[in-house]
Amino acid sequence: MYPKFNNTYSVVIVLYGYCCSSLTKQLELCYSFKREPAKRGKAWKKNGKLISHANMSSQMRATCSESRSTTVLTMRPLCSRAAALGRAHAHAHRSQVAAVHGHGGEAPQPGVENQLAADRKELLSFFPTLAKAVQVESQAVGIPHETEWIGKMLHYVVPKGRLFRGCSALNACRELLPPDRAELGKPLGLAFEMGYITIIDDLVDEADLRRGQPSWHTLPGVGLHAVNDAFCLHSSVYKVLQRYFRAEPSYAYLFELFNECIFRGIIAQNYECHNGFSGSGAARFDDFNHEVHSAQAFFKISYYSFYGPLAAALHLAGASDRSRHEALWRITKDIGMLFAVQDDYSDCYESEAVSGKSQCDIRNGKCTWMVAEAKRRASESQLALLKENYGFDDAEKVAAVMHLYAQLGVQEAADEYIRSGYARIAKEIDSQCDFPPGMLHYTLDSMRQPLPAS
Repeated sequence: MYPKFNNTYSVVIVLYGYCCSSLTKQLELCYSFKREPAKRGKAWKKNGKLISHANMSSQMRATCSESRSTTVLTMRPLCSRAAALGRAHAHAHRSQVAAVHGHGGEAPQPGVENQLAADRKELLSFFPTLAKAVQVESQAVGIPHETEWIGKMLHYVVPKGRLFRGCSALNACRELLPPDRAELGKPLGLAFEMGYITIIDDLVDEADLRRGQPSWHTLPGVGLHAVNDAFCLHSSVYKVLQRYFRAEPSYAYLFELFNECIFRGIIAQNYECHNGFSGSGAARFDDFNHEVHSAQAFFKISYYSFYGPLAAALHLAGASDRSRHEALWRITKDIGMLFAVQDDYSDCYESEAVSGKSQCDIRNGKCTWMVAEAKRRASESQLALLKENYGFDDAEKVAAVMHLYAQLGVQEAADEYIRSGYARIAKEIDSQCDFPPGMLHYTLDSMRQPLPAS
C-alpha cells in the first residue's frame, strides 16, 4: 500500500520544485545568454520557408484571405458529451460555410485524426532512442541500478496518453522547418511529454490513476521515491535539449522557454496546494471565481501544453521576436483555457475509464470552472451549502456538491462554454495571418481526441 500524503508534505513537494525553478530563473537573470538577433515582422510558412508578412506577395495575401473565408472545421470522435456538442456545432458551421462557397454541402475532411495517430506512432517509435540517450547520460554517475531505474520510470511515465503536446511540436516543426530539419520535432515533442508535473500532481492529489494506468507513485517500490523521480524526469528534459539542440542558434531560447513553462506552472500548482488538499474543506473557497481559475489555467495548462510546443518550433525556425510570440500566446491561451474547462468537466461527469485519471477535484477542494460557475449562479443559501460540502474526502459531501451543480445547471453551462469555445477559436485561427492556420487547427484538434487504447 502506498503512503498517504498530508497537506504540509504536498506543499513541501511543490515548493521544492518552485525553488529549483526559481534558482534557474536567477541564473537566467544573472547570466546573459548569447542569442541570435531576433527576426522581426509577422510571418508564416510557404513551401517550407518562413515568409515575412511585410514582404508577402499579393498572391500569398490572397491565399491567406481565402483561408479565412473558406473555413473548414473537421469532425473527430471526441471524449466527452461537451466535446461532442462542440463537434455538432462545428459540423453545422462547416455545412453553412460549404453551402455559401458552393461546395455542395459538406467540405472535404483533411484527415487530421489519421495524421494525429500517425504522429503519435512516430513519437512512440523514436522514444526508445531518446530514453536510451538519457540512460547513457546517467551512466556518468556510475550507479548501474539507478540507470536501470531511470529507464523503467521513463518507459512507464512518458509514452502514454494522447501525446498531444508532442504531436503539436512535431507538426509545427513540419510546418515551419525545412524537411532536413523537421526531424527535430521528435525529440522536441517528447521533451514536452516529459513534464514532471504529472507525477507531482498525482502525489498531491493522492490520485490512483493517470493516463489509464496506475499512477507512478502507487507502484510497488515507488511511493515517496516518486518525489525524486519527478525531479530526475525534469532534469532529463534538459539532457534531451543538450543532446539534440545544443548546436542550434536557438538553444538558449529553448532553455529559457522550458524553464519558463515550469516556473509558471509550478506557481499555479502551488496555489492549488494552498487551496486545501487536506480533505477538510477548501482553504480558499471564498476566493474562488472565474478570474482565479483562468489564471491557473493559463499558466498551468496553456503556457506549457499549448504555447510551449509551438513557441519552441518558432524558435527553431528563427522566429523569436516578441510580437510574434505574443500573437501566438493570444490564441494558445484560449485553447488551454478550453482544455482546462473540458478537463474539469471530465472530472465531474465522465468515468475514470473514459478520462483515464482519478476523479478528485471536488474532494480535493480545487478551484475549477465548475465550482466558480456554481458560485456565480448560487443563491446565498446555496452558496453556504456549497461551502459546507466542498473540499471534503467524503462521498456524501461530494454527492451533495454534484446535486447542487445539477440544480444550478452547471453541466449545461459547461456544455455551452465548450461547444461555443471550439467554434470561436476555430474562427479566430482562420481570421489571422501570423501563422499557418493548419498548425493551429492541428493543436486545437489534438486535445479533442479520446484516450488511446493501451
